[in-house]
Order: sequence, then C-alpha cells, then structure tokens
Amino acid sequence: TKSSSAEIFSQQIAILNMFFNFGSSMKDGSSPHEGKGFDICDDYLDADDPYTTEVRPILDAFDRVRELLNNEIELPQIVVIGDQSSGKSSVLESLTQVAFPKGQNCVTRCPIVVQIRNIAEDQKSFASIKSEATEEFQFKDFNKIPLAIKSVAEKLVSQGELITPKPINLKLFRPNSPDLTVIDLPGLSYQEPLIQKIKDLVTKYITSKSTIILNIVPAHVDFSASESLMIS
Repeated sequence: TKSSSAEIFSQQIAILNMFFNFGSSMKDGSSPHEGKGFDICDDYLDADDPYTTEVRPILDAFDRVRELLNNEIELPQIVVIGDQSSGKSSVLESLTQVAFPKGQNCVTRCPIVVQIRNIAEDQKSFASIKSEATEEFQFKDFNKIPLAIKSVAEKLVSQGELITPKPINLKLFRPNSPDLTVIDLPGLSYQEPLIQKIKDLVTKYITSKSTIILNIVPAHVDFSASESLMIS
C-alpha cells in the first residue's frame, strides 16, 4: 500500500540521515569507532579537500548502512554477476588491481563486498576483511587476499552447504585509487542443488532499481544460453 511504502521510505531516510550525521561528525576530528572500519582512513586524507569533507563521508555512510543491515534496504551499488567459470574473478581483478580466488566449479561461495578507498600518496596500502563469522583483521600484503577470502568463506559457510547469502566485507585502502564499491556474487551454476540457491541470491541483489549490473559473458558463449543474461 502507499502508506506502508511511505513508512518504509521514511525509515530508510531516517537510517541514512543517522549515518550521514555520523560521517559529518568526523570532520571535526571526532571518531566514535576510532581504529575500526573506515574511520581509520580519515587520518590518511587531505582534510582541506572538499571531496574528503563533503563527498567521502556520504560514500562511507552508504557502505556502513549496507554492512550493518546486510543489504536489506536499497542502496546504489555495482553488482558483478556471470555464469560459473565465466571469468568474473579476472574482470574483478582488473577493476580492483588485486587477486581473487580462481578455479573450477563454485569458487565464490558468498557475496563479497569489495570497498576500495583512496588514501594519501604518502601512506602505505592496507586491507581489512571481516564477516559475520569472523572478527575484522587488517593486513598490508595484498597477496594474502585470495587466501584470506577462502579462509573467511570456510568459516562463514555452514557445514554441508556450498554457498551462503552472508557477505564477506573486504576493504582496500591505497593511494591513487577510485572510491568504489562492487559486490561479487557466486557464479550461476547448472548443477543441482546450486541452481536455485544461486539464482535466488543473484535475483535478490539485482532487482533493485538502484543497482548497476556488471554481467560477465565470455565471447565464445552463445548469449541466448547464458543463464546470467536471462535473469538480468
């Protein structure tokens, strides 16, 4: 109904306003969660840059809302989808400039929210990773990312299951990088019992009107036979 839709919209705006205020409060140097998450990178940026003080807090607020509410409200996002073994990981590597787990069959076992954030040129790059099943931990060697993703995914996926809708949050902080958030989803499989589970997961992420779908289809594949194109 119109009234219920309005109520939901009002709730979403209230939540976003709360986090926008949270982001703007960091302009004066205060940090309610100092040492955790995106607050770390505020000290790595130029405080006099209008982008840093006006735009960056809003981007961080969006990511914070997405992280806390597990994609339960519609936020602007880029979602990477494709059939299994379609080359999604290779394209994602080109976008992010870091390695991701690759292989045959179901390699991506859960949504991976990749949040890239720019830091000052004189600062050293670092990354952090966390999930519902693991505490956030930081590391400086980006070569450890594939192993870190596999390790967290194994703890996140329940015993006997192959995939889970619970996301992994991977944050990359490095100089001369765009502020970008992309979500990598498990590749669509033609094998039971994964077919419907992955379809439902992908559909949940791509149905929002605020989602940009990056659909990876190999050049040698018949487009009419691509599962990812059919559902998107």
